[in-house]
Amino acid sequence: MSVTPEQYQNNLKSFQQEIANLILNAPFAASNDLQGKIVQRVFNKGLDSNNATLGKYSGAYAIKRTKKGLQVEYKDLQYTGETMESIKNGIGSEEGTAIVGFNNLDGSKKGRWNEEQHGSPVFSPSITEQEEARQFMIDFIREGIKDKAKSILNG
Repeated sequence: MSVTPEQYQNNLKSFQQEIANLILNAPFAASNDLQGKIVQRVFNKGLDSNNATLGKYSGAYAIKRTKKGLQVEYKDLQYTGETMESIKNGIGSEEGTAIVGFNNLDGSKKGRWNEEQHGSPVFSPSITEQEEARQFMIDFIREGIKDKAKSILNG
């Protein structure tokens, strides 16, 4: 099947638009992945942004947690789940950017308090998570281009 110059031009324009959309959407897709990694690191593994342990719960607080049926082997910063639920990703203020952060004042205050108690960043992405987010964007764009090119070539 031969392609007319007009069809080729239309396919090329469509391909260019797809690439532009991929570039625009890559930060949001990466921030979604990053949000999951931060939540996993903090609330499931009890690690700060430097991958250091958040420590152990104090005696009295450990007893309170135990009575509520919560784990006390390590600090996971979970009591009601509200802080974890308040960590969200979203569109950044500039086109083509995205953010991960607290979506409400209460979560932000609790996050700041926990970081002050711990003495180092907890909810900021680790260096590894930042590198993985950059790679996620590259892979997102690369795979999107491959998929679109295949669809154009296969008709």
